[in-house]
Amino acid sequence: MVEEQWKRVSDIFHDALELPVGDRDRYVFDAAAGDASIESEVRGLIEADNLVPYDYMPALMSQDTSEVEPRHRTPLLPGDVVAGRFHIVKAVGEGGMGHVFEAYDAELAVTVALKVIHPGVASDRHAASRFVQEVRLARRITHPNVCRTFDINREARVDAASGKSSEMVFLTMEFLEGETLATRLKRTGILSPDEALLIASQVAAALTAAHSLDIIHRDIKPSNILLVQGEPRGPMPLRAVITDFGLARLNPVLPGIEVKSSAPSNQFVGTLAYMAPEQMDGSPVSPATDIYAFGLVLFEMITGRRAFPSDSLLNGIWQRISGEPLFETNSAILAHPWKDAIAGCLQRLPSERFQCAEEVMSVLRGSRLKQRTPEIRSVQSALASSLVGRTWIGKIAAALIAVILFVVCLRLYEMRGKPEVAAGSLIYLAPISNRTGDKALDDMTELLRAGISQSTQVNFVSEERVGDIMQQMVKAPGTVIDANTAREIAMRAGAVRVIFGTVSRSEGENRFEVDIQQPDSLPSRYRNRWRKAFHWQTTSVDYASKKIPDELLTQVRAASDWVRQMAGESQHDIARLDIPPEDVTTGDWEALMDFDQAERWLTKGRKDEAITLLREAVRRDPGFARASAELADNLVSMGKLSEGYEAYLQALNNESGERLTRKERDRIKAAFATDTRDYEAAVEAFQDGTAFYENDFYAWAYQAFPLDKLDRPHDALRVLERADRLTPNHGAVGQMAYPYMLLGNYVAAKRTIAMARSEGRLDLALYLDGLEAMCEGDYSRAGESFVRLKQMDHSHLLRLGYLGEIRLLAEEGRYGEAFTSVTNAISSLDGAVGDEEKAKLWLDRSYLEFRLGHERQALEDTGRALDSSSTPDTLLYASTIVGEAIPTLAPPETRQARLMLARMEASLPQKNLGVVFSLAREQVRGELLLAEGDALGALTAFRTAAKLDAPIAPREYLARGLLAVAVQQHDPAQASALRLEALKIYARVATRPATAWIDLWSMPPGFVADRMTAYLNVARKFHHSDSNTASVATSLAALRKSSSVASTPPRAVRMKPRTSHIR
Repeated sequence: MVEEQWKRVSDIFHDALELPVGDRDRYVFDAAAGDASIESEVRGLIEADNLVPYDYMPALMSQDTSEVEPRHRTPLLPGDVVAGRFHIVKAVGEGGMGHVFEAYDAELAVTVALKVIHPGVASDRHAASRFVQEVRLARRITHPNVCRTFDINREARVDAASGKSSEMVFLTMEFLEGETLATRLKRTGILSPDEALLIASQVAAALTAAHSLDIIHRDIKPSNILLVQGEPRGPMPLRAVITDFGLARLNPVLPGIEVKSSAPSNQFVGTLAYMAPEQMDGSPVSPATDIYAFGLVLFEMITGRRAFPSDSLLNGIWQRISGEPLFETNSAILAHPWKDAIAGCLQRLPSERFQCAEEVMSVLRGSRLKQRTPEIRSVQSALASSLVGRTWIGKIAAALIAVILFVVCLRLYEMRGKPEVAAGSLIYLAPISNRTGDKALDDMTELLRAGISQSTQVNFVSEERVGDIMQQMVKAPGTVIDANTAREIAMRAGAVRVIFGTVSRSEGENRFEVDIQQPDSLPSRYRNRWRKAFHWQTTSVDYASKKIPDELLTQVRAASDWVRQMAGESQHDIARLDIPPEDVTTGDWEALMDFDQAERWLTKGRKDEAITLLREAVRRDPGFARASAELADNLVSMGKLSEGYEAYLQALNNESGERLTRKERDRIKAAFATDTRDYEAAVEAFQDGTAFYENDFYAWAYQAFPLDKLDRPHDALRVLERADRLTPNHGAVGQMAYPYMLLGNYVAAKRTIAMARSEGRLDLALYLDGLEAMCEGDYSRAGESFVRLKQMDHSHLLRLGYLGEIRLLAEEGRYGEAFTSVTNAISSLDGAVGDEEKAKLWLDRSYLEFRLGHERQALEDTGRALDSSSTPDTLLYASTIVGEAIPTLAPPETRQARLMLARMEASLPQKNLGVVFSLAREQVRGELLLAEGDALGALTAFRTAAKLDAPIAPREYLARGLLAVAVQQHDPAQASALRLEALKIYARVATRPATAWIDLWSMPPGFVADRMTAYLNVARKFHHSDSNTASVATSLAALRKSSSVASTPPRAVRMKPRTSHIR
């Protein structure tokens, strides 16, 4: 039967199984359309389906673990200590048996790999036996191309949340840094013959070592071959290492040896794409079994594709069982040594293959030009002829095996994955396709999103993240997202499901099909899918009433509930948090269309057009809270704070707030509180969110920023660890560097930065590396990181590079070079940054000009900044610069500075729109009063501001106010108390630079060194000495003596900035 016929049989068979038993016969008859052979095959498969021994399923489903999504929550986190000696550094990966971690063995002072067996596997007798066997057999092999296994251990552990105790089983092995051959092949495709030969020779050496000890691996495949980089000019520039002896066994044909396999005797063992024929039919295995798999690996290295791809499992079985050609279509690209070597490995009968790996290598090296025996021919003729000579019994047996395997594989192909996902998993909702021609139905995506977003089980990939990924894919803003693009977005974002939707119309009925897909290893295909259609009768939409039809809303709600159910959410949670979509969006067609079009403009980077439509959506439906919140977020991002905060308040008022899901309401509250510096309220809102949505990654991860601002780094680490446990590799680990820096734990900070780098977040890693190096005093490394950021091809990263470079140069006292750098930044980033960021660059230059004695130019640049932006953050920065400079100015500049402070105060709205406005009002007023000579009034305003300010904030304005009042104080004791209070304020920054450096935008260039200088000047003037004085003097001396960064010339700006995951 040819491949096309098998495909037709497969389709009819699958469709028939979806029908009630009584309807199947009629369907098969109709679908076969008179083809008796097709009908007979399908009927036979249906009968066999009821008889298939499902013991075959677990073995057949052993896959290449490099393609399998994480299925278990990670049992360990960075920093955990196992068995009192193994310190967990980071998660490395997850396979079928367990999680693998990098760990530091404190007892032996070495780095090891620690493999934790999954609890479900540990409880399975056969699987646990396999785990023990992996240690027992692997320890017998000592060879540089075999991963060394050390020991197996057990540890009792107690779950902190449930209080339940359990036993964790783990083994320790050699830690190898590199990538698997499978990853390498996916990344680069075909290997060069020289590199393939180098890898092949080492794999052959490893197999020879194992076979010499009568150990058969039984699962040789690219994902079990690790490539470790050696010295480029050393004897072994690349080391190939075989791993995972979990399926290994002793040679069963050896005399006098009783073999006890760790797998039940009726199970297939191995990975289907790399199985030898004898593994499929349950025949005894031998070293030739590994040789067969070795041949498949050779084939894949030299052709760039599998001989039996995992997306064509049935064809692969058919080829190996029936004798159809394996790779005849690729023969043209195979040089003869490779073709001959692979053919000699892939003979169907074990006795006709090469019997050892060295025979394969001798052919590849050309020292053996002829095949091992005359019987070794091309793969096609070898396989075909091996079947011709069989007896009729053999033919029947082979046919039965083929049928059983076909049925098992077909059922597995459709059933191998369950739709449920781990709590907290990411999903991606692709834009819904509207095939009706009715533009009103273009907005179905937002209705479905509103329903699913209430889920306690899953989280959406954010639109910001989608935008970032589209940039990485070099897709222009507004590019239509087709199925392949959607799957690639999901793969890059770490989403475990993609949701597609299609709306169509036929004969008076609307059909809304929802298609949930599990991404595979390539965007062009999916691994599993689950589909369901929802119907409603077409009604004439009364656009004059602007009301969305109830029938449509009912079906959208049903669809969102089905998606949540398929994800594994309980019926209780679905019922508890299931507000109708029209209540959390709008029941007004035109308002929804405005909102939907605004979202499309935002994906194209056209914020002005989007804001216009969002304003219109809110005008049409003032209670459309999601539109108000989206409007607020974009206005604030553009520096239009007053209108933005008004929109936030409108979204949260009593009427609109009732039309938000609880998750949205908590997120908007938290965002508003964070933006307005009400960090206590932000944490409270996030905690309310996690109380109802305990699997919401964003609610846990975004809590860390306000917690850091509250100077609660331990709590920040706790929420980030929880976020990373829910959704690994999604950025939470990198953010842990901030609280670690606040704690002064630079070893841990560097470890998390390395983990961010391993997740592919090079920009975040470079920026954090620069900050950490500054905090630790390694100014040379800091400078290198910032220069590398400037060299990356993105204006956002160029801005961050300049930001770090300018501040580092100023901290080192190199004000002239810092001035040159900020001038270059203003030129390079012109048109690529927003008004507030532009204003801060002018203020950076102003601060440096004051330090260089160019007071008039400094005031001019401050004026430019205020012309560009008058946000509270800008005013706080500007008032600090001007207020600090006033005592050193000449009378004309002093008058100009006072007028500037008065202008700042007048620009603040009288209405209280949040903490940050009150903070700016009090601080600006205090600076103005201090400039006018009213030190006591200034101190009163500064104390009010300090109470509003974040606990981590430096509050240097308060120190200046205290010192000004101390000068006027006649009572020496009171004056001394004021000076001591000022010293403590300066000491906070002088002894903990991280409190300023982790938020570079909010501090002027050279701020920390200036606070150190102020602290030492006050201490010396008033003869104060304590434990901090000497250490601050030493730190300042080291900072001023360092020389690390050279200014770089302006660069062309090629891309517009984007919102970053970097703080």
